[in-house]
Amino acid sequence: MSPFKRMLYNVFYGNSVTMVIRIVLGLVFITAGLSKILDPVSFSKTIIAYRVVPDILAPYGAVIVPSLEVVLGALLVSGFKIKSASFVSLFLMVLFSLCIILNLYRGRTFSCGCFNFYLFGMHLDATIGPWLLIRNMVMMALLYVLYRAQDHRLSLDAFIDKVNLENI
Repeated sequence: MSPFKRMLYNVFYGNSVTMVIRIVLGLVFITAGLSKILDPVSFSKTIIAYRVVPDILAPYGAVIVPSLEVVLGALLVSGFKIKSASFVSLFLMVLFSLCIILNLYRGRTFSCGCFNFYLFGMHLDATIGPWLLIRNMVMMALLYVLYRAQDHRLSLDAFIDKVNLENI
């Protein structure tokens, strides 16, 4: 097997690279979720700006979406239920990307709402645009790698599998 094929096999099987990807993406989801939880009013306004759900549902979305992001991030960082967490995270990223595409098609641009740190005087959000879609596609590709990986180092899933094997 060529070195390149071996590297790809190891990444898709699961190795230190997938462990780093899992932890980094988990921290990104936790950070994004917490920033929105700390300022739900601002995130609710962002949801309204996308014009994809009725305005009356925005406050609920401003609570549900960031809470889901934090839970998914915690699952990824801890390495528990990685396959499920990466699948749901991938689905969320697809939904976010579709909302961005819809608004770009409509000719609208505004802050994406990804990281709401306005309470702290920090502006980390980006305006929706093609580069944001590229960022999302990179994240989706990495989440797909996590979804396909068979083995995850330093994860609760691996620990549980080890304990179960020892008890046979």
